[in-house]
Amino acid sequence: FCDVFVEKGDKVHFEGLIEGRGDKGDYEILSDIDGESLRIEVKRNKRSGNWGWNSNLRTKLELTLPTNTDLTIDNSSGDIKIYGVSANNIRIDVTSGDLQMEKVTADLDIESTSGDMEIEDVKGDILSSSTSGDQSIRGVIGDVAVDASSGDIEIVEFEGKAEVRTTSGEIYA
Repeated sequence: FCDVFVEKGDKVHFEGLIEGRGDKGDYEILSDIDGESLRIEVKRNKRSGNWGWNSNLRTKLELTLPTNTDLTIDNSSGDIKIYGVSANNIRIDVTSGDLQMEKVTADLDIESTSGDMEIEDVKGDILSSSTSGDQSIRGVIGDVAVDASSGDIEIVEFEGKAEVRTTSGEIYA
């Protein structure tokens, strides 16, 4: 239930937004620093009440990260957009939502249950697995290993080895 936007910046900075019809304090954005790791979480404090499918709940996190900052995103529902980020590793686990990545330098480890992926202009290896949704991967310098249970896979304009498997869907290369 949270859209996440990440882009390159001079320092770590984030802004969050929660809006909709509901009671104040039903949801909150929490942050915690543990050593060199920053954890940002949208927490639901109230299990019942005015927030429901018709409440127009909208949550959004916007992050900027300096070069070589590793990133892990675990999102149950919502779209993820990452642009211009440079890191050693980026790990994404999304249950429901689309993923867009562009101009990224990092090794990527992506797991998606439901949603489409568009990955473009990446320098680094990609390990990607999805249960349902199409995957489009373009302009990669690195090895690509892609697995899909259901959905089409398109891999074009890449330099490296490719290992591609789908149970139900088409492969375009």
